Parts: sequence; C-alpha cells; structure tokens
Amino acid sequence: MGLMAGTSGGSLRHNALTATDVVAMATATYAPTAALYFNTPIAASFAGAQVPFAFILSTIAMLIVASCMAQLARHQASAGGYYSWIRSALGQRVGFLVGWLVLAGSFMVVPGVYAAVGVYVATILARYGVDINWLVIALILLVLVTAVNILGARPSVRIGLVILVAELVIVTVLSIVVVAKGGAAGNSIVPFEVPSGGFGAIGGAMVFGVLSFIGFEAVATVGEEASRPRSQIPIALFAAVIIGGLFLTFGAYAATIGFGVNHISGLVGNAAPFDSLAETFAPGFRIAIDLAGVTSFTASLLLTTLAVSRIYYAMARDRLLPAVLATVSPRFGTPVVAIVGEGALALVLFVVLGIWVGPMNTYAYLGTVLTFAMVPVYILILISTVIVFTTRLKHLFNPILHVVLPVIGAAVVIYPLWALSPFGGPESVPYNFLPLVVIIYALVGIGVSFALRKRFAAAEASIARAAFEESV
Repeated sequence: MGLMAGTSGGSLRHNALTATDVVAMATATYAPTAALYFNTPIAASFAGAQVPFAFILSTIAMLIVASCMAQLARHQASAGGYYSWIRSALGQRVGFLVGWLVLAGSFMVVPGVYAAVGVYVATILARYGVDINWLVIALILLVLVTAVNILGARPSVRIGLVILVAELVIVTVLSIVVVAKGGAAGNSIVPFEVPSGGFGAIGGAMVFGVLSFIGFEAVATVGEEASRPRSQIPIALFAAVIIGGLFLTFGAYAATIGFGVNHISGLVGNAAPFDSLAETFAPGFRIAIDLAGVTSFTASLLLTTLAVSRIYYAMARDRLLPAVLATVSPRFGTPVVAIVGEGALALVLFVVLGIWVGPMNTYAYLGTVLTFAMVPVYILILISTVIVFTTRLKHLFNPILHVVLPVIGAAVVIYPLWALSPFGGPESVPYNFLPLVVIIYALVGIGVSFALRKRFAAAEASIARAAFEESV
C-alpha cells in the first residue's frame, strides 16, 4: 500500500542488506495487514462475496510483473530500480513519464492513509466505549508522525521484520479460527466464483487488489546495497507477492465467510472488519488484532512520510519545487521544511476530502488514483522486458518468459482500468472517471516533456533522482 522508504542522499552503503532484509523490505513496504483491513471492505463493495477471487487475479497479475522485474533485475542492479530498466529500454521521455506518474502516487498516498487510519482507530475506540472523532485522531497522528520524522528516527528493516511477522501471524491465526468454525454459515466455494454481475464487478475489486501490493517493487531500488542483488532482488520480488497473495486471499476469504456470503453488506460498511470477526469468533484475540492494525498503519505512515518528504526535498534541490523545501535541519540532519510541507498538504487534502466525501471515500478515491498511476508503470515494465530480451539480451530470449507472460500480464493489469472507465461498464461516479483523471495527468506530463525541449534532459534526470534514486 505504501510507496517506498527513502534517505536524504549521499553514498549508498554496499552489502548493507542481507537476503532476509531484502525480502522483509519488499513485503513490509506495502503493509499487508493494513492493506487487508482497508481494502477488503472496499473491494467487497464492487465484487460482493467474490473478493477472494479478485485478490487471486490481482496476485496472478503481480506475479507476472514480479517475474518480468526479476528477469531484468538479474542483469541490472541500481538505485534507480525499475526506472532504470524502463529508461534503458524505452528512452528518456518514457523515463520522464514513469517518474511523473510515480510522483503523482507519492502525493496521493499519505492523505488517504491518514483518513483511513483516523476512521479505523475511531471505530476501534468506539467499540471500547471511547468516542473520538476520526479527524481528531488523524490530526494527532499527523503531529506525531511529523515530529518523529523531523527527529530523524525511523524503523530499521529488522525491527520492521519483527513487526511484520507478528502482524501476519496474529491475523492468520484469527483467519484460521474463523475458517475452522465455518464462519457465519459454513465454508463456501462462492467466494472463488465469478460474480453474478460478471467480470465487470471483479475489475473494480481488482483495483484494490492491485493497490494492496503497490510498493513491493520499490525493493528494486536497493540493488546497490544488497549483498547479492542479482539473486536477492528477484527472490524478494517473488516472495513479497506470494506472501502477500496468500495472506490477502486467505484473510479475505475468512472475512467473507465470517460475515456470511449472503450478508456481505456487513463487511462492506465495516471500517474495522477484523475487530468484528475477533469479537465474534475469538474474543480473547481482539486486542491483538486491533494492535496489529494500529502498528501496521502507523509504520506505513512513518515510512511513507519519510519517503515522500525525501521526494519533495530532492525535487526542491533540483528546482522543481520551491527551494525552501530543500532546507535541512542543522540539528537533526533531516529535510524539516519538506516534512512539514508534506504534512501541510496531507492535512489540507484529508480534511477537505474527508469532510466532503467521508474518510473512507477519501482513501478509496485517492487509492484508486494511486493504482491507476502505477498500472501504466507496470505495463511499461512488461514492455521493457519484451524489448530487452528481444534486442540486447536476445541470446537469453525465452518466448514464454519474455513474450507470453508480459502480454498476459499487460491484459490482466489493464483490465481494472478498462472496467472502471466510462467505456467498461456502469460503475458509480466518481470511480468511472478516475482513470480519465490519470490519463489527463499523463498527457500533461507528455506535453511537459516536449515543452521543456533543451531543458528536458536535466528535468528528466531531476525527476528520476527525486522519485527513485533518493530511495532505499
């Protein structure tokens, strides 16, 4: 669900990460517990009881993307990650577009998560008899996360690994209990069937299936710091998607039968569905489930804020944003103005949108935009795989790995875009227009790349440094 973690620049330390560290980063970056808690109810609003089926299709799509990324990672390891691969295969202008799209996702992700965490924590507290408005909670979290980032403290990869394992175990144990007890009305094959509304309903749900994985690809940017990047990065990419796919699908199945396949509205309208499941099926486990959600969400906010503030800092340093955002605290060595500026932008967005459309819709709409910004990037990775292995690496060409899989992958990841567009079916407003928002934004980026002319090479390099090379 997150984007990526970052640093403020400098030389990268070689052999800094072990194989376990790299796998942990790839998995922890997208916060699978937070993804399961937030995205399952929204996906259910599209696909009903067939959310697990949508997550399976999303996992297959992301495995194909991971396969292509792994093929490329075996032959090129750099801090630029997938940006470097795409730029190398398709040229500077496409590289600029990739950076342009990733930056859009960076700006959208933080305010959406604040809104969702605020309503989640408010819902949990209300069930314990404490009534606090979600907006107050989001504001408190904003102050705390901003302060921690200014101080320069951030979770280490190995602490993140411990938290990740604990969360996965806690939620998996609850899911096993729900399934073992047969849920509300017995186990069922219905969650794995095509919805009665056809594949159109699956398309909307897949947006949030794909959203659940966004961030795993950021591990490709640690190629210069991993001890054996040509083997560790590919393994980490596959491991992150497989772990996440199994976890999300099984958790979504437990949630679906826990509420009942014929009473899925109880899941759709629930801001804290796994708290409800724990209360019904394992009351003694309820506090652990709630804490797992809070720690996952908080870690996601800390890491995402850290990453995005570095993007603001890097863009300001390269004069793509006001220079004041490049100010570094002499005491803490952190980009303090960029951190505060990011918090201010997030505050405006989640307050205005949260009051206007509600906190969960704020997360859902911004998350949809984020997904649609990243889907073209995934498609460009697939296209780059075909080009690289039919030209420079044609001696390693495999028609299945380097043509068939990329084509299938492109079709699967494009489908949610089509399904939610005005051309794909009768989806509700504003979901049916959000793909067009991203398309217009991409066209603006293409126009900017041509308008820059002589300054294009410098601007493209600046965008790349901001969006990718500041990342670890």
